[in-house]
Amino acid sequence: MARAETDSAASGVDVYNMNPSTGTLALNCSCSTEGNGAQGIAVDPFGKFTLIANTGSNDVSIGVPDVGELATIAAGMSPVAITFDPTYQVVYVANSGDNTVSSYVLSIASPYLTPSVRNWRIRSP
Repeated sequence: MARAETDSAASGVDVYNMNPSTGTLALNCSCSTEGNGAQGIAVDPFGKFTLIANTGSNDVSIGVPDVGELATIAAGMSPVAITFDPTYQVVYVANSGDNTVSSYVLSIASPYLTPSVRNWRIRSP
């Protein structure tokens, strides 16, 4: 099982493997991104993809542990959080700068993330 943390100062992430029996973490890799201001991160349960919401560059970085960044894709303004749907086929990105949620279809082959038809605007109370 993989876990990750953002390092916004270094524009990257550290990915750890977790021992399910003991709960201890071991560093898998430190990955830099082309984006600025790594804010949110999501790792698929199989450890194949690391997705990073870069709030400073308004994009999402797609990386593979031990390989590095594969690509970036545009997001809304100031993406701050990222998650998978329960099937791990759709990715949602919360954008705080324009109060939107971007959605993408995840693929194991390039282009990896494809914008979906549905994007949502969230109204402020």
